[in-house]
Amino acid sequence: MIRPAGNCQVIGARRLGVRRHVAALEHRDPAQRDGCSKARTCPRTPKFAVGIWRLAIITLLLSFPLVSRAALYNFTGPFNNNGAGNAPGVIPDNDPIGLADSHTISGLGSQIVNVTVTLNISGGWNGDLYAYLRLNDSPMVVLLDRVGVTSSNPDGYGDTGFQVTLSASASHDIHFYQNFSPSYNSDGQLTGTWQADGRTDPLSSTRGSLSAFNGLNPNGTWTIFFADESAGEQSTLVGWSLDITNVPELANVALLIFGALAAMRALGSVFGLQARKKLFASVVDRFKEMVRDLPDESASRAPDIG
Repeated sequence: MIRPAGNCQVIGARRLGVRRHVAALEHRDPAQRDGCSKARTCPRTPKFAVGIWRLAIITLLLSFPLVSRAALYNFTGPFNNNGAGNAPGVIPDNDPIGLADSHTISGLGSQIVNVTVTLNISGGWNGDLYAYLRLNDSPMVVLLDRVGVTSSNPDGYGDTGFQVTLSASASHDIHFYQNFSPSYNSDGQLTGTWQADGRTDPLSSTRGSLSAFNGLNPNGTWTIFFADESAGEQSTLVGWSLDITNVPELANVALLIFGALAAMRALGSVFGLQARKKLFASVVDRFKEMVRDLPDESASRAPDIG
């Protein structure tokens, strides 16, 4: 039940019927409007409506800043830090010094929720290559470890190059890609989306994953490293990319929420009455719409508003 301010009488839905009750709430029933000393401010906004309004705004403030954001970084070289005498991007053949490429990233949120990597490597012998990705001093995640190598096939797969995406959510890891109907482009490069190899030993069944980065702060130095571990063919790094999904700093979220609540309080002190009147009017309108949808015989069974 709603108890209007002033001299207004308490009107029950069962006593007047739902439609008349709504009219009384709006002071359109002359019998109820006459004698009310606060006709302009009566009835008061139901407390439950104000609570729902505040809860909706707070929920919006809590959810909006926490939406994850993706940042894509493409690196196309030139990749020159691979030793004297090598052309840019060349991964030295049968040389543990290999090729490393590092980039410092800043301005992202405080926590990683997903990382995907793309590799564009041309030529060479795929079964020769080893590669890992590392963030600052975190443990490295192995991307490639001599794909196809087994105890009976020490040379691995002889395909030439990769143009692939590595993702923790892929169906199969890249180490045994020939077992899963792979596709190749016109240059002979493997294509598709795969899990990272994850093996620190090509003969091991123990694997890591790109999900190892989840929860870390994405800001800092990301390093990718390649090495060719067998003589005979030479691969070239054409480019690679890093796609980081992250969420913002929780401290900033808290500051935003407290600032917004303070602004709501300040605005409420100035516009509170008008806002409450508009809110209550919208509640009444919505209730009227619900009543119109009811059959006539149901009006007397509608619950009281309270």
